[in-house]
Amino acid sequence: MRYSQIPKDVINDMALDVFQNAIYHGWHDEKRPAEHWLCLAISELMEAVEADRKDRHADLKGFNEVVEASCYDSIEDIFEGYIKDTFEDELADTAIRLLDLAKTFDIQLKPAEYDEADRELMIPDAEFTIIAYVLTAELAPFIEISDEVTWRVELEFIINDILCLLFMVAERYRFDLMEFVKLKMDYNRSRPFKHGGKKY
Repeated sequence: MRYSQIPKDVINDMALDVFQNAIYHGWHDEKRPAEHWLCLAISELMEAVEADRKDRHADLKGFNEVVEASCYDSIEDIFEGYIKDTFEDELADTAIRLLDLAKTFDIQLKPAEYDEADRELMIPDAEFTIIAYVLTAELAPFIEISDEVTWRVELEFIINDILCLLFMVAERYRFDLMEFVKLKMDYNRSRPFKHGGKKY
C-alpha cells in the first residue's frame, strides 16, 4: 500500500492508537521535545541498517502459516520468531515513532500523492546505508523556532515527508509497510510497561 492510498482519517486514527498505547506503556510520563522523538526515529532507522547488514528479513508467509495452524502458541512468540528485529520490522518501528510524534504534538497527517518518477527521484538506487542517510538527513535538520506557527508547519512537513519516503522504500523492497506497522502495533500492545524497564 502507498502512503497516498491511506485515507487521511485512517492514518490519523492509527496515530492516535499508537499514541494511546505509548501512554499506557509509560512513554509519555514526562514531556519531551520533538527532537527527542525524532532522534528515536533515527535510531530505528539505524536498527534497520543493522538488520539489512545481517540480511534479516521477515518471513511473513511463515508467520501467517503458523498463526493459522497454531492452537497454542501466542501471537507474540510467533511474531518474535518470524518478524521481530528484521529489516521490515525496524522500518515499521520508524513509522510508528513518527505516528506517535505526530499525535504528541497534535500534527495532522496528510498522505500526499506521488508516482514512480517521484520515488526514483527521492529514493536512490543504492544500498540501504545510502537510503538511510538520505532519510536521516531529512529528519535531522529540525530545530526549534521561536515562531510557533512556523515550528508546527516545519514539523508537519518533516513527519509527512518521512512517512511518504518510508512507504517509497517499502515499495522498492517490495513489501507492504502498512501491514508490518499493524503487526508491530498489535505486538506492542502485549509488551510490559516500558518494555521491561527501558529508560525511554
